Amino acid sequence: MAGVDVDDRTLWRVPGGGVLYETPAMADGAVYVLDDLFGLVAVDADTGQRRWTLRDDSAIDSSPVADTGVVYCVDTAGCLTAVDAATGEVRWKWRSRRSKMSMPAAADHIVYAASHDGRMWAVDGLTGRPVWNVRVADHRTSNNPPPAVAHGVLYAAVGGHLLALDTATGSRRWDVFPHGGVRQTPTVAGGSVYVGNDEGLVAMDAATGEERWRLSTGGAVWASPTVAEGIAVAGVRGWYLIAVDTETGREIWRLKTRGEIHATPAVADGTVYAGSHDGRLWAVDAATGQARWKVKTTGPVHSTPLVSGGTVYIDSLDKHLYAVRAHRPGEAPAEDHPSASAHPIRTSTHRGSAPAAPAPIGGTVRWRVQARASGAGICHRQERRLTSALPFHSSPVVVDGTLYIRNGKHLWAVDTVTGHMRWKRATDYVQDARPAAADGTVYMAGRDGVLWAVDVATGRRRWKQRLRPRRPRSYEQFTDPAVADGRVYVSFPRDSLYAVDAATGSRLWEVRTDASPHASPVVADGAVYVGGDRCLIALDAASGEKRWERPFGRPTWCTPAIVDGTVYIGSEDMSLWAVDAATGEERWRLETRGEVRSTPVVADGTVYVGSLDDFLYAMHT
Repeated sequence: MAGVDVDDRTLWRVPGGGVLYETPAMADGAVYVLDDLFGLVAVDADTGQRRWTLRDDSAIDSSPVADTGVVYCVDTAGCLTAVDAATGEVRWKWRSRRSKMSMPAAADHIVYAASHDGRMWAVDGLTGRPVWNVRVADHRTSNNPPPAVAHGVLYAAVGGHLLALDTATGSRRWDVFPHGGVRQTPTVAGGSVYVGNDEGLVAMDAATGEERWRLSTGGAVWASPTVAEGIAVAGVRGWYLIAVDTETGREIWRLKTRGEIHATPAVADGTVYAGSHDGRLWAVDAATGQARWKVKTTGPVHSTPLVSGGTVYIDSLDKHLYAVRAHRPGEAPAEDHPSASAHPIRTSTHRGSAPAAPAPIGGTVRWRVQARASGAGICHRQERRLTSALPFHSSPVVVDGTLYIRNGKHLWAVDTVTGHMRWKRATDYVQDARPAAADGTVYMAGRDGVLWAVDVATGRRRWKQRLRPRRPRSYEQFTDPAVADGRVYVSFPRDSLYAVDAATGSRLWEVRTDASPHASPVVADGAVYVGGDRCLIALDAASGEKRWERPFGRPTWCTPAIVDGTVYIGSEDMSLWAVDAATGEERWRLETRGEVRSTPVVADGTVYVGSLDDFLYAMHT
């Protein structure tokens, strides 16, 4: 079947976007998106011309949210930031005294956002002054999804619970824990609230929170469903796009794409639009699930499509923003359309106002290393600031008076006494990958199957080893490495565990484990332990030969802890397991009322672990 002309489908393609899992916003004829330098960009929706660019002292750390004349976002300092939609000027910045803020939602010039200390805030969108705040959790929370606002009610996911609050006062109307919990922004439509989770989809009455129906989808629902035209549509693990009848909860159709759908789809005029990890924007018939056409970009599409005025706007990880002509009624299905190339559009940047440096909340500050853009060091009293381009994402490692930590694509070595930078090494851009140090070498994971080793004294590269074939569309990375007895062990998510020679980087062995993205290997007494998909695996550290495998009913999402011949590990079956390190036999099992995703800690004969049921547990070993 002949495809539609390339230029007839792709209207324009301009530089901008490309930030993982961040979705653009649209209002007043402009699309607002983050660029690869974490600045906020306004692009004319009709022409693709850049209107302005905000380069603030603190990089933007959330998807933008557009309201009338204002764009709201959160920066890396945790401040709510209001930006004039027409000029790019910063109107105001605000944050809680005690905590950073999460991604907001806005309605009727009020901004709603959860702080990491377990409170929900309503802030006047015009002045930046708090209107009300209420406690929504008795523990610290982070990475809270933005709430949803509908008909005078604020719906928020906090700690697995779904809360309904009055938008005027913050008073609680109801609080429920849906089957499987909720960690996504709820979708509100037609008197119901819809949420997705690892179990499937759940629909609840918006007035009472009572469950209307639930559907097991056979895989995790990656993002919030979209609801329109009598269906709820969502991406499901396994490369699927599904549609569900909103009245009955019955699955209507299921379409397998060529990659995971990590963002919320969009529905308009009988067509479902979904971005996929395969680099395509899919247009699908909302009634039948038949693919109408696909537009291919050169990078994964992890953003929610925006549909307006017959145009679909998508942000691709190829660092471009696309405008694609939406499906027209009666248009015949077509094959893939490669996106049309476009020359970069020359634009000017606009710098907004800079916030004041935050004051220490408590304790004595010895020094502080801060991510900024200038590269100069500034010394004030007892603190020392060092500068770079991006915030610090990984946990630090301290060895012999030097702290090693990653931010963006750099590994830093910092003197623990003075805070002076000893050296900085450019590697791959990765997030949350903690380095490991042993015998004069720092080991760290890179993107797409690369392992690095650098000298602890100079930062010079000792070796760089690619353990897996390059995959252009893969954004997976190794988990934290473990080092023992002259060998480095790293796990690649849903794939294999590798052992390499610590001195040369040469591969010693490789074993398929299907480990989770959050399960790092642990070495003890000549064995390597790692959490598999639905099991705990013990391998011989020297040969990679499997010693035993302990099955669980659900996946494991944490790193095990080994103390005195016992392995402790949490599971999605709401349990903490204690397993004999030599045989894999169960010693005991603690059942909680929520998934156990945190890594256990053992000290003085007691095991400590947190659960998604909002409790911290302490058990005798």
